[in-house]
Formats: sequence, structure tokens, C-alpha cells
Amino acid sequence: MATLRLGALADRLNAFDGSLLPALPRMHWALWVDDNNRAAKLHLKFNVLRQQACEAIITTGNASERDALRKMVKPGEIAIGDRGYGAEYRYLNELRKIGSSFVIRLHSEPVMEIVSEGPELTDADRTAGVTWQGLVRLGIDRLCIDSCKSSESILG
Repeated sequence: MATLRLGALADRLNAFDGSLLPALPRMHWALWVDDNNRAAKLHLKFNVLRQQACEAIITTGNASERDALRKMVKPGEIAIGDRGYGAEYRYLNELRKIGSSFVIRLHSEPVMEIVSEGPELTDADRTAGVTWQGLVRLGIDRLCIDSCKSSESILG
């Protein structure tokens, strides 16, 4: 197993998230729920290893976090996101086509087909919390994305 050197990931490992910011009623552009409940949304790209924000977009409160990520992610990056980013399998395929890897939480009952089992887990894997590794295909028929490697295969 290749040794993972975190320094090699310094510019590649980025967390993405959106946060609602309350807006004043006179901020007519800050659409969210209705005229009395306005908000802006901060979409942030945060470099995990450098512990710093590296890009931000401010939109209306009801703007899509996935659309903001599309604008910020670059080929070769590893995008980390919550389950809001993993709601559509086609979107994950878009990230792969951009040339980005990802660690994104899926909804509680993902539709997937196991393509192949990975190598047997080592004691170090189990100690690190890895419970399984392999190659899977997410989705069904028209919703399916290309095979995704486990995080161990992507990073290892």
C-alpha cells in the first residue's frame, strides 16, 4: 500500500458548504422563503490542510449549493461535501468528468451495485475506521454514474 503523504494533498483537499446569512428586508435580491424572510447564502471552499478559506460565492438564499460547487471545483481537486451534494448521482458523474475526486456523504439508502471487492483490509485499515473497500456503481440505468473507486483506491 502506498504511503499517503498529506503534503501532496495540500492544494487539492477542499471542503465545500453553504450557509444562510439573514438579510435585511430592503435587500430585495436576497430571495429565500418570501418577502419577509430574506437571506443570502455563502458558498465556501475551505482548504482542509491549510485551514483557510480559498474561495467564496455569495448568492440568494435559495441558490443551489451544487451549482456553486460546479463553479469552484477544479480538475485534480478532492471535494468534500455533505449529503446535499450527493443527492443526484448525475451530479457526482459531472464531478468525475471535470476531473475531480470527491468524498461526499450519500443519502441513507444509496442505490448501488458492487462491481468488485477491494483487497482484504489490513489491521491499519480497521484501526483507521475503514469497514469495506471496493468498486461500486451508483444509481440504476439512466441515473447510473460510472464506477467510483473507494476512497482508499483514490488516495492510496
